This record gives sequence, structure tokens and C-alpha cells, in this order.
Amino acid sequence: DKLVVQVVRAVRSAESFPTPPPPTIPPQPAQQPRPINYGPQPLQLNQVPRLAADQVIQTLFTSNTVSADDIIIDSIGVSIKCPISLMTIKTPVRSRHCRHAQCFDWTSYQSILAPKHHFITEYRCPICFKQCMVANLVIDEYFEGILTDVAVLVKVNGDDDDDEVSVVIDSSTGKYK
Repeated sequence: DKLVVQVVRAVRSAESFPTPPPPTIPPQPAQQPRPINYGPQPLQLNQVPRLAADQVIQTLFTSNTVSADDIIIDSIGVSIKCPISLMTIKTPVRSRHCRHAQCFDWTSYQSILAPKHHFITEYRCPICFKQCMVANLVIDEYFEGILTDVAVLVKVNGDDDDDEVSVVIDSSTGKYK
């Protein structure tokens, strides 16, 4: 009973003191939420280096040595369709390490990989399946020339159906028809 009396007296004496006001906190400026960092951002088209047509011809079509046992390929066929989207290539890209003339479309490559760029650790070329990191992509000016010439021919001939357009490249000179 003595304990109860002491508690009641303590409560009554506490009621006689005024309650202190709550501490004032100065207003903070509104902060924008920070974006989540998923790692390196995808490469933008204006950051992709260009590979000059003469460099492509030298790399792809100039053979260093030919022995008697080598099989000589006199022509190579390429398509103006992207192997990813099956649409006409607008901006031809390939890895600087790939040794094929066929390119794929930058927009198609980015539309597939950009949403997943922070999950994918290893990119592959859709043509030869070699490792194809985005940082190694180049815009192929040789293939751009092919696309330009094909577009002119399609307009001259009045044929809007470019589904079956393929180009044959002379593998010794790099000239195409």
C-alpha cells in the first residue's frame, strides 16, 4: 500500500509542472529521391565509335597469307535485314573483334539489351556468338555505304519490297553488287 501511495503522490506532483513544448525542428529543404544505381549505364549512339570503310575492307577482305591447302571464298553474301529484329538495318554495328561483314542494327540491339543491361554480364554477337561487349561496338561505315546504295537502287527501280535484298561482296576486293 505504501508503494501505491508513493506512485499516486508522484503522479500528482508531476501534474503540477507544465509540460515542456516539443522541440522545434527547422524545416529541411525538399530532397529529390536519388535514382537507383544499377551499374554502368547503356552506351548512347553518339558514344559509339565509327569504323571507316577502308579499315573494314582492310580488316575483313585482305588476306595475309594463302597457302595451297586454303579454301578460297570468292564472294560473301550479306543481308540488309537485322538478325535480331528482321527489320532493315538503319545503323549498322558490330564488334570490333568480329571478322564477318554482316552487321546488326544498333536500335534493335539496344532495345533488347538496354532494359536488362544491369543484369547481363556477357553480351554475345547475334551473328557469330563471340563475346560482344557494348564498349567494343563500332558503327560500320562500309555497311552504311551498302545500305545507302541499296536504298538508291530500291528507289530507282521503284521496288519498295526490300525483304529479299541481299548483297554479294567480292571477298578479294571488298566491292559489292
